[in-house]
Amino acid sequence: RLGFTLYEHAFLLHDGSEISLWEIEHTATPDGRHMCEVYATQDEARAAMQRRATGRSRPSCG
Repeated sequence: RLGFTLYEHAFLLHDGSEISLWEIEHTATPDGRHMCEVYATQDEARAAMQRRATGRSRPSCG
């Protein structure tokens, strides 16, 4: 069984601005181990959760 949790991490920067990063925790790995991934937007994080839930891997960087 796959389990996903979505977290927002909000940071207050020295100049007074804020930034949020989105983390998904899941067990959607080939061997079922626990994994965390961090994304710049909530939409990117939710898309990654959908890819993992349907068995598609994360797109490669570069």
